[in-house]
Order: sequence, then C-alpha cells, then structure tokens
Amino acid sequence: NPVTGEFVWTPSSAQNLGVKSVTVRVNDNGHPNLSATTSFRIEVRTAPNTAPIMAGLSNTSVARGGLLKISNAAADLDVPAQTITWSLLNGAPPGMSIDAVTGLITWRVGESELPGGYSVTVTATDNGTPPLSARQSFVVEVLPVNAAPTILPIQNVVLKLGAAAPAVLLMGIGPGAADELQKITVSAVSDHPAIIPN
Repeated sequence: NPVTGEFVWTPSSAQNLGVKSVTVRVNDNGHPNLSATTSFRIEVRTAPNTAPIMAGLSNTSVARGGLLKISNAAADLDVPAQTITWSLLNGAPPGMSIDAVTGLITWRVGESELPGGYSVTVTATDNGTPPLSARQSFVVEVLPVNAAPTILPIQNVVLKLGAAAPAVLLMGIGPGAADELQKITVSAVSDHPAIIPN
C-alpha cells in the first residue's frame, strides 16, 4: 500500500519454496525527491500437512451369501492435494477387501458366516510428510437366511358315502434350512365348506 506501507503477499502453489528477498523504497515529494530503502527476506515453507477428511459411513446389512459393496469418499485440503490410499484396519471380516485407490469395499458373505454384527474401520492415509490418516467405523449386520418350511406329500383319500373320514397324518413338517428355529403354523383350505369350514 503506497500510503500505509502495508505489505501483503500470499504465496501460491506455483511459486517455489525457499528464501525471497524484498526491498522496500520510501520516497518523499520534496525538492529534490529523496528516498530511503530497506531490505528483508521471506522464507516460504511448506504448510503443515493436514489429515484427509472422510465422508461419514452408515451401518448396513447383508444376507448370508450376498455381495456387499460400499463406496468411500475423502478430500485432502492440502495445496497441492495429496494422494489418498485406502485400507481396512485389522479385525475386518475374513474375505472383505478394499480398493487402495478408489476406496470401494467388497465383501462376498460366505454361507458359513454367522449372523450378527461385524465392526469395520476404514482408513484414508495421505502421502504428506508425515503421512496423516482419518478413520471411519461402521457395522455390517449379517442377516439370517430364511427358507420355506417343509412338509411331505399327502396321499389322496378315497371315502365311501356315510363313512367317517380317517385321520390324515402330516409328516415331515419342519422349519427348513432356516438359520434360526422358527414357529411353524399349519393351516388348510378346501373348496368344499363341509370338509374344512371357513
């Protein structure tokens, strides 16, 4: 500022680091014009590294045998922006993987995986000096797989007029291959109300 002498400069990423010399000259308007000068140095250093900023992750669920895919996002506010590498902390479910470049999590849940909650922690690490990281955790709930109940075929019954109907024995009723024991309800329908009243 030619009136106040205030000096303002913000180094850009395109300018080289190091020491810069600056000379300031002060001029008067006398006769003759006279001036004075002084010099100082500015050392431009790299700004301290800051950790990446990760987008939040929500809890999710997947059935046994299903394929889980989760995207990740992070920003590095350093100038210039640094490269982010993705990883999973120890303790992630077996078979779960993450793409180190894109951050995409993939997990094919095995049929032998027990139902329940699995905690997962994702790390985003920059390549600054020193490298800094951000973490986000979420829970994957593995759901039990339901299966249709079972019943064995029932043979047709032949009745004579006036004869009492024999008892029909239901065989092989069960919950099927469900992960957990379920309550079974048996019902029957007929197109003749005399056989099975509505």
